Amino acid sequence: MPTLPPAVDGATAVRFDPATAAALATSLDALAWRLETAARVEDAAFGRAIADWAGPTRRWAEERRLAVREETVRAAGRCRDAAEEARRSVLAAAIVQHGHNADEHARRRRNAALLELAEVRVP
Repeated sequence: MPTLPPAVDGATAVRFDPATAAALATSLDALAWRLETAARVEDAAFGRAIADWAGPTRRWAEERRLAVREETVRAAGRCRDAAEEARRSVLAAAIVQHGHNADEHARRRRNAALLELAEVRVP
């Protein structure tokens, strides 16, 4: 995972903790894995659970089962997407810090050029 460059003197510092972003990404990946595992285990167990089950509660469970499973799989996908976003946020923060640093360097160059012009014009 990329690290954040330090702010040069005078540049706005980006307040961002890459370690926290990495921990968040790891936790989200773990949650996604648990949700996907729960969906797979439920798939395997449901058939056995309803083998001797009849009546309206079985029909209700069968109808709800698919919706719950789909939502579980979607939630796992959202967790994976959020984990990737957390990983990308480190790079985004580094890019922003590079931009702030570049702006500060440009400001210094402009000021130096202005000082040089001012010195040339003073008799």
